[in-house]
Amino acid sequence: MPEPKDDEIELLHEDFLNDYLPSNFPKDFEELCRIPPLDEIKNNEDLMTAVRIDLGQIVCKHRKRFTDDPNYFVRIEQCVRAAESAENALKEVLDLFVGMDNEHREAALDLAREIGPCLFPEQKLGNFLEQLAAAAMKMEILERAVSTVTGVAAQKRGKGRPLSNYIVPAYELMQEWEIITATPMTVGDALIGFSDETTPTERRTLRRFDAPFPARKIKPVPTPRPLGKGTDRNPKPQYAEHSTAFIGQCLKMIAPKITPQEVVTAIKHAVSLRPVYRRMVENVHAGKSRVVALTEAIRDEK
Repeated sequence: MPEPKDDEIELLHEDFLNDYLPSNFPKDFEELCRIPPLDEIKNNEDLMTAVRIDLGQIVCKHRKRFTDDPNYFVRIEQCVRAAESAENALKEVLDLFVGMDNEHREAALDLAREIGPCLFPEQKLGNFLEQLAAAAMKMEILERAVSTVTGVAAQKRGKGRPLSNYIVPAYELMQEWEIITATPMTVGDALIGFSDETTPTERRTLRRFDAPFPARKIKPVPTPRPLGKGTDRNPKPQYAEHSTAFIGQCLKMIAPKITPQEVVTAIKHAVSLRPVYRRMVENVHAGKSRVVALTEAIRDEK
């Protein structure tokens, strides 16, 4: 099959932008380009096309959840509640089953094996109890995982910021901002980044290796500061960082009813997810599957 030419790919991108995104996306994107440093690179046509396509894909993917189905997050909350109920029910079954005398336990398992031999194979009592405990743990981990990636919790939290339904798009937009604002990296920067611990003196020495390195240096999105007061010309609350303003305007494309405070909350949660994903990557590099790696990362951060 022949490879599509560059101009054909560009046409496909334009069709995507015209057919699947809200009609006001071009105007919103133009407004977005006024935020530094996008205002300085907007004449770089290739880079801005890539940014427009990336943002278009993020907006297209997430917008339906907030505009097309009003009950989408309601069902997620029901899923979290069901997992929590299943966990509690399995733990109760385990405790009550262990409380039975040995004769009744063995008789019950023998009958269960006759009814469902594939579900209740011949095994020691201890193995069966471990399976029940593992099933309860699966529900507990599933509950945490769904809440973490969706921002939906089944129960009210105590102190601290509430969870946010905008966590995932905020995290993806945070990554996009970090790609846009990445700067050229030197060999010294790379050596510092690859070193677990370096002293200030060692870092100064390493920075002398100023030869270009084939990678870019990313400055992580900071935790947003509180909203600033508006002005007479623009009385709306003002974002304190360019990164927050960028993510906020993009989230507005996804969920038109989002408030500035909800934007700040979503970014704070997205920033707090960094250790989870970092731990997951470490687990994957240690040879664990992505599912196990993410599960253990979520459990460790609880």
